[in-house]
Amino acid sequence: MFRRGGREGASAGGAGMRVGGSDEGFFAQKRRIASAALLVVLLLTGLMTIALGDDEPVVQPQQTGAAPAPPPPLPPLESCPEQPEPDGTEPRTAPVEFSWSTYHGLAIPFSSTAGPHAAEGDVARCFARTPAGAIVAALQISARYSLADDWRPVLEFQVAAGHERDAAMRRLAERAAAKGAEEVEDADPRDFMQVAGYQVISFSADAAAIRVARGSVDRGTAVATIYSVEWIDGDWRLRIQPNGAGSSAVQPLKSLAGFTPWGPESKGW
Repeated sequence: MFRRGGREGASAGGAGMRVGGSDEGFFAQKRRIASAALLVVLLLTGLMTIALGDDEPVVQPQQTGAAPAPPPPLPPLESCPEQPEPDGTEPRTAPVEFSWSTYHGLAIPFSSTAGPHAAEGDVARCFARTPAGAIVAALQISARYSLADDWRPVLEFQVAAGHERDAAMRRLAERAAAKGAEEVEDADPRDFMQVAGYQVISFSADAAAIRVARGSVDRGTAVATIYSVEWIDGDWRLRIQPNGAGSSAVQPLKSLAGFTPWGPESKGW
């Protein structure tokens, strides 16, 4: 999903993460596309290896625009403040107040209302218990799960516990022991398939499913995946797939019908 050379990292899927599954190429495969058919093959076989795998970056056409803004400063990570349970009247939309910044080259949103409201190292936490908070959490956590310099605290604090997480931790520990520490190389944001839109498939006080579109319909690179987040111990956590991917399997898109357009494209990334 991201540009990671051969890094065997945590893949958060959808956002393109790498933990050991089939999401790693979601944002990070080179575009050697001669036809639409070949594009679909690339998308389905390696484009979204948000979890594990070896892939090359998806090189988007060069664009001009402002340099990516640095992430906003956040207070040290502590226990998130208790939040009221949603009453069902919250709008199922992205936050009105937000900005985009890059995390190792992948654009992720920050919001003064939806979160994150605290950060430490590669972990950014404390999201609002609202649809907007779930949207931002899905994009933030999946990116960090896939691209973090240190995947351990990300899995511990931001991924829902279960056999999927345990298996991902074992695989990553084994690979780290075999290969040694690898530096995470920041890539050019234009090398990735950035967020283009979203759908809130479902939302409750305890769980949400967010469908995210990435890439460009005009350039024939648009794809979609679904992220699942759960409200656990006062914050949203990502529920990873059995194969370690951060999201569901990638699906090619011919249009953004049904999606709310939203992303960093206006910045020229």
